[in-house]
Amino acid sequence: MIGRNDPCSCGSGKKYKKCCGKQGPDLIELIVNEELDLVLSTFFDAYPKGEDRKEMIRIMREWIIRLSDSWSKEDIEEAASEFYLFIQNPQGWHAYIQEQLSKTKREAVLTILKAWDKPFLLLAEIVGSDDGMLRVRQLFTDEEFHVTRNEGMPADEGTLLFGTVLRDQRKREDAIAPVSSMMFLAKWSKQTKQSLMELRESQASKPVDEFLKDHTLDIYELFIKRSMASLNELVEEVLDPAKLDALKALEVGLREMKQDSGAREIMHKLAVAYFLNDHADMDAGDDFVAAAVWTGMKIGIVRDVEASEAEIADQFRSSAEGMGKYVNNLTSLYEEMMDSFDEPMAVQVYDIGTAPRQSEKGLWETAMTTAGVVQPERKPGVDEGRAQLLAYEAFAADDDEKRRDLAAKALKISPEHPDALLLEAMDEKDQSRASELYEHAIRNASKTFEPGENPWMNLPNHPFMRAAFAYGVHLFMHRDYGEAGDVFKDLVRMNSTDNQGARYEAVASLIHAERFNEAAEILVRYEKGSQMDATYLYLDWKLEFEASGGKSEEAEAMLDKAIKANSHVMHLKTFKVKTINYPMQMTIQPGSEEEARYIWLLVNGPN
Repeated sequence: MIGRNDPCSCGSGKKYKKCCGKQGPDLIELIVNEELDLVLSTFFDAYPKGEDRKEMIRIMREWIIRLSDSWSKEDIEEAASEFYLFIQNPQGWHAYIQEQLSKTKREAVLTILKAWDKPFLLLAEIVGSDDGMLRVRQLFTDEEFHVTRNEGMPADEGTLLFGTVLRDQRKREDAIAPVSSMMFLAKWSKQTKQSLMELRESQASKPVDEFLKDHTLDIYELFIKRSMASLNELVEEVLDPAKLDALKALEVGLREMKQDSGAREIMHKLAVAYFLNDHADMDAGDDFVAAAVWTGMKIGIVRDVEASEAEIADQFRSSAEGMGKYVNNLTSLYEEMMDSFDEPMAVQVYDIGTAPRQSEKGLWETAMTTAGVVQPERKPGVDEGRAQLLAYEAFAADDDEKRRDLAAKALKISPEHPDALLLEAMDEKDQSRASELYEHAIRNASKTFEPGENPWMNLPNHPFMRAAFAYGVHLFMHRDYGEAGDVFKDLVRMNSTDNQGARYEAVASLIHAERFNEAAEILVRYEKGSQMDATYLYLDWKLEFEASGGKSEEAEAMLDKAIKANSHVMHLKTFKVKTINYPMQMTIQPGSEEEARYIWLLVNGPN
């Protein structure tokens, strides 16, 4: 026999007590576990008996009728049998445990069996984890337990769980273990918890154990339905009429503003999330709708709408004060949604180009003819106004000759007009002369520029920001990447919501200029919500690849992710297709060939 201090026979060089001798307690634990597993399996083989079996089958049929549309027959029968044998009619279990206690000699098994004699229903939420166990809190009593976390179990805080459990102190005093099945609900858990609390409040006089026993089937049904529910189904079920009316009013307002389906979907999800989470008891109505629209404009989801906060408030019969109680919370919630990304946000159709958006001309005409929208000193004179209208027509012209003719007319009326100078710069073939014209346009436009939190929302600022963006494109297309990077960085810095979309041009320029740290800083800043953005993903890969000299082990996985967002780019890359000229105006459908050509221009640089 080997002594505890003798060298271990396995040849490790350690003392027996610190090597194989250390396995003694684990072996005992293994024997205890096997013995307890046998106790449970033998019970299911022997019970229920006689009339009890008929009653259990009746309950199974009742459950199958309620749950079979969404749950498999085997799962329903397992959950129903556990409920009947351990909760509804536990006499057989009690008798069986007493029988096992009389047969068992091992003290560790006796201790567990005595605790097992009191099974109960657990309806709880996960509040943490430690030592490989989930820490859970009963919903209606706040009592806490620890559950061994098996492979595949969710561990996210807030996840709900429901099932029949036994006290099991093998690992710790407050430990419990499912009899065999346990249902988890991570999706819509906050809203489901609210529904359960409301159900409990309607029968608050009942003891918790009795309440759970009476509503076990209802709770299973709620878990199953919520696990499969779409957002719209949940909204119709849990929101009160006032909030449903607010959602409809928001949809109507966004349609009247000519917002595309992607923007409307994102704003709908943001509003729903607001109502479903921490603000279920807050009033909805005009103030909320106005605040949602204004928030959408600030974060860049609601686009091509030139209006002040006061104008949005007037449009929706609200006030700045009424909107204020919602705006900050909506903005914070949007950022949280972008971080967690539990619900995939819609991939938006978007515009790129150096020309004004199609809606700008109409907005400009309205702003210049409506009192109080633009300060008098920033309004153009008669000649400047005529030149601006001609410039808008020139930007929208469908051929170069017509564009030149309209731009020339605008310059003749107002030789120093910024947009007319910009059009001349964009048409100039001589690089040096073009640069002079771009800088001239920027200087003249800067005279009416006013900085602020979101300067793009101030319509008279557009010519300056447009001229700067176009100058950056000019520098990029002539491979002056360092200067282009500086221009685009300035635009992103002055307008953090990046309504112009300058961040990707900035990142591409900085990568080509080998200013990798600066490019990385911008990508990090706009990481939220970019998990499905092919342009972001390809530039992220390009940065990783170039900064590491092609040696990064992560680059391949990053490229695979980008390819899933738009596979057309790889065709262009493989065949080294000639890059496009940067467009004056182009609407991009995510995942399309047009998007791929834009990405290829940024990633490859002009050729």
